[in-house]
Amino acid sequence: MNILDQLITEHREAERLMAELAATDAGEQRVTLVAELTAQLRQHMAIEEQFLYPIVTEVIGDEPATEGRNEHDLARAGLLSMDKLADEPGFSAALEMVKAGLEHHVHDEESDMFPRLRRDAADQIDALDHDLRRMGRGASISRTDPRRALPAGPGHRCSGPFDDDQTRARRRHHRRALTTAMGTNPAGSWLPGHRRVPRRQHQTIPLLDLGST
Repeated sequence: MNILDQLITEHREAERLMAELAATDAGEQRVTLVAELTAQLRQHMAIEEQFLYPIVTEVIGDEPATEGRNEHDLARAGLLSMDKLADEPGFSAALEMVKAGLEHHVHDEESDMFPRLRRDAADQIDALDHDLRRMGRGASISRTDPRRALPAGPGHRCSGPFDDDQTRARRRHHRRALTTAMGTNPAGSWLPGHRRVPRRQHQTIPLLDLGST
């Protein structure tokens, strides 16, 4: 499973969570699911923006990457509305807004962007997969300390002896971007701005599962 397959799997998970949310009433279950969806989508969007969209810009062009970031901003605003309205009558409307935006976004990625990347950016995707496997394959990261999955120590290397300068530069960018994408806020919560999930606070979640299937 490469990063594109992983992102598609996360699309299906987000759709499942939204379907569950549509069937909830105000209460603890809804609050828990909103927090879970928010954490999942924020990590998903950070991975796309930090790692995938630079490749999109290089291979396809700036317009789809810019459109993707704009759609992510709308999704973040919608998630904030869902959180604020979790116990209010306007929750269903906020959920439908996020759902509609996600459906459009997912359709564009899975029907156009991802196939073009598989066809025209195979080398870049392979290099990205290599870096993410070295930094996070098989690892689980805590909601309270996502940096636990990062390799430590000055001796760690993600580039091989036969990598060219461009590949090494790309991998340095990937390492910096992963650190940014997985940063914690001063309070130690998983991602800034989302409500903690009381019953799952100490549960670990996978960063990226890029092992072969």
